[in-house]
Amino acid sequence: MSQASRTRQAESNSPHAATLELAPRVPRYELVASDDGRVRLAEGRIDDGPILQGHMQNLSASGALIEIQTSTARLRFLDEGEMIKVELAIPDRGRFAFFATVVRLDPSPKSDDLWELGLAFRNLPKSLSEALDRAVTTRSRDYSHPHNFDFAASRGFRHAGYRLTPTRLMALLQSTANQPLWWMALLSFTAMTVLPLLLAKIVQLL
Repeated sequence: MSQASRTRQAESNSPHAATLELAPRVPRYELVASDDGRVRLAEGRIDDGPILQGHMQNLSASGALIEIQTSTARLRFLDEGEMIKVELAIPDRGRFAFFATVVRLDPSPKSDDLWELGLAFRNLPKSLSEALDRAVTTRSRDYSHPHNFDFAASRGFRHAGYRLTPTRLMALLQSTANQPLWWMALLSFTAMTVLPLLLAKIVQLL
């Protein structure tokens, strides 16, 4: 395990760990039970190295998040910045093998026995990149940031452009619902609407 990985593990366990500011990203598709989440990983620079098993948690047109066992995470070729070979399934498209770069390796919040491996795909053939965009971006419900789909569209993922309007609306609704002032305004409007009706009913009864 690299020194960077050990440092990230210590920071993640620290009560003073900093909270990263949320930024737009290529929309992710969270796998469901019916999806094939099996992943095979191998060292990128040799042909006869070990083949490791993992399970895909989410997939985007530009990368993936893989769960691996703690024992697997200790292998040096999974250090951040390393190039690896990955084989995974694209929904309704079958299984594909290509190269990826390790962008992060962190302990999983789910279990001490699991780590999360973040991958960025590299040098994808145009046909495979388009297949990922079509299969994954159109399924994504990633409203974690209102500009996720704009960001993906600006990077050339054309199917993200079809989702801009509904995504903006969904992001607006979610962000609005999280604002206390919105709920206060809703309660005030409801009180102003209902209270006169209740008073009129009481007067009729008297």
